[in-house]
Amino acid sequence: MALHSIVASVLCARAAALSAPPAKARLLQAVDTFKSATAVDGTVPIDFGVKGGELDGESRAPRNLFPDGFNAVSERVGEAAADVMKEVDELAAEPSLAGGAADSWKTKDSPLSGEWLNLWTTAADATFDEKTERGAAKVSNVVDAATGRITNVIQFTGAASKVDTLKVRLTAKSVGPSRLELTFRWVKVTFRKRLFRIFKSIIIPVPASFIARVLFLFRPKKKPPLPYFDLLYLDESLRVQRTGEGNVFVQQKA
Repeated sequence: MALHSIVASVLCARAAALSAPPAKARLLQAVDTFKSATAVDGTVPIDFGVKGGELDGESRAPRNLFPDGFNAVSERVGEAAADVMKEVDELAAEPSLAGGAADSWKTKDSPLSGEWLNLWTTAADATFDEKTERGAAKVSNVVDAATGRITNVIQFTGAASKVDTLKVRLTAKSVGPSRLELTFRWVKVTFRKRLFRIFKSIIIPVPASFIARVLFLFRPKKKPPLPYFDLLYLDESLRVQRTGEGNVFVQQKA
């Protein structure tokens, strides 16, 4: 091979390496590709409870849609989901604020504080579609690290929905440099029209520990699931985490 051809090949390789998007950009691109696939082939249809595919039949925890749920939609959606998970793993290996973010919990300067919009998830309970009984919705959470509070927010957007918003309040504590352990405190349901012409919203103060005891009452050999999430990646605009059930969330700061 002529010298100029070798030089040209090396230069092309270097240019390709320099132009390759970083791990964060590749993840966001993979999420966009997944959304394009579901726009054509549809999403995983999720309704309430075990029968609706929202909860796992064994653990009663939120069902993990990867890989079987996505593969059941279409080959294209399944492959797109696999690409997202691949990029999640690669991004998790990159240096970020995730490594010490939980240590900053209960401080006013924690990088976790703020409103985070859900871009992609494997969790069935955070997956909504207008063609199902639950209807379409936008999912986010608001983190107030200084007070140790997290509020999960589901804003229903379907015209037929009687519920406007569903808010789930949790408190969290750091149990490691990148892990937060969660305790569910209450659920607030706000209706579009007053319930019985009286209540605009209701608050159900039922902690998750009580729910877990009820679910596992007749299965003493099994322990209730421990709710927590591990931060995989964190910067000023992107947060990636994995829950104790193995569900992955990709979230963008509002």
